[in-house]
Amino acid sequence: VKACFDEQFLLDSGTVSLSPRVGIALLPEHGETAEQVLSAGQTAAECHAEEGIGLYDPKRDRLNYALKRLEGPLRQALQDNRFQLAFQPQIACRDHSFVGMESLLRWQDLVLGQVRPDEVVMVAEHLGLMGQLTHWVVNASLREYAKLIQAGIPGTISINLAPVNLRDHELPALIQDALAVWQVPAHRVVLEITESALI
Repeated sequence: VKACFDEQFLLDSGTVSLSPRVGIALLPEHGETAEQVLSAGQTAAECHAEEGIGLYDPKRDRLNYALKRLEGPLRQALQDNRFQLAFQPQIACRDHSFVGMESLLRWQDLVLGQVRPDEVVMVAEHLGLMGQLTHWVVNASLREYAKLIQAGIPGTISINLAPVNLRDHELPALIQDALAVWQVPAHRVVLEITESALI
């Protein structure tokens, strides 16, 4: 199959080269439903991107491992409000002046220790918990930023959003309500979307 893509394809606008990735998954070893097997095959293709082809290996399945480790603790952390925020200063390159700050999600679990933000987002998205997580991040960020505004701190605050947030029809209302509750001017808030959302 891969050999079929060795040559370039001719299109009206020119030639196009493709580099396919092949992921192999077996039924029932790697899933009991068509959706599970397709997901395993996609994971195998991603894990073996350099080789171009590979068989699904549960040990290399980052999502599967993260789900087993984090699902229960993450649900509990959302329920018990156990997350934290870190604020990273943003400095202008031209004159090294302070222009704002970026709000970063942190989770220090009593048992797991420090959990990486990308793992939190990955598991939350898979479990359908991104709405709850985003609600916490937005409100907690603006609550703390409101205190800084009252203290006379200038600049803006940047809040990171995941690509899945772009499909949430309730996001505009969430932002609008949080701005009103914490009395933060909208022009001082920057919403950042990861680059993968634009690919």
